[in-house]
Amino acid sequence: MSVIYEALKKAERDAKPLEVPPHRGAYEFLLVTRRPTLWPIRRALAGMILLAVIGATLYQFRGPLSSLLDRRSPQDAATPSVETVATWLYEGQTRYGNGDIAGAIVLWEKALPHHSDDPILFNRLGLSYKKLGKLEKAIGYYDRALALNADYAQALSNKGAARLEEGFSDDAQALFQRAAALDSGYADPFFHLGRLYETKQQWPQALEAYRTFLARYPEPDSPIAQKIRSRIAQLEQLP
Repeated sequence: MSVIYEALKKAERDAKPLEVPPHRGAYEFLLVTRRPTLWPIRRALAGMILLAVIGATLYQFRGPLSSLLDRRSPQDAATPSVETVATWLYEGQTRYGNGDIAGAIVLWEKALPHHSDDPILFNRLGLSYKKLGKLEKAIGYYDRALALNADYAQALSNKGAARLEEGFSDDAQALFQRAAALDSGYADPFFHLGRLYETKQQWPQALEAYRTFLARYPEPDSPIAQKIRSRIAQLEQLP
């Protein structure tokens, strides 16, 4: 500030009136006498001072300002687009259909935080883990699907299949029967009931369950339907 003050004082000292010719009168003297104005200098210096103050302030608070400008929550920064999530779901289904169960799980679990209210996705993950032999994990996903929709017949039937593999046949039977009662067009519970009755050597009940499965199954010429027909034929030969 002292340097700027000395510059202003020097400018004032150097500003002297013009020499007036002796023959001119007082009025003419007023016209020709002039001092160089200091306003442009002062304004320029004031602008420099203001810029210096602003620059110093910004430098002092550069860290907090940078943080405020760049601040975004990790959730916002990591949120994928709707199209990206839809791609994960579609590619997961494709991988599942091609037998890449582990790959399907990876994609579906990536999509899960964005479809946490979708019982179908939880059911698909349950099926995937069951195929990998991870029954506890599978049942956990079925339970989450049923927490969203207690009358979801497919999740009930799939949970029953997992419970049957764990050896809890009575629990499994109750789940299959509930699933069958909820959806009159759903065939899968009867396939599982047929297996269950066979483990108990209840052949008539197994036959009835398999026949009901074939009556409801939408693809009568599929390999699974052909296997059930073959099994029915074998059971009919039993005494």
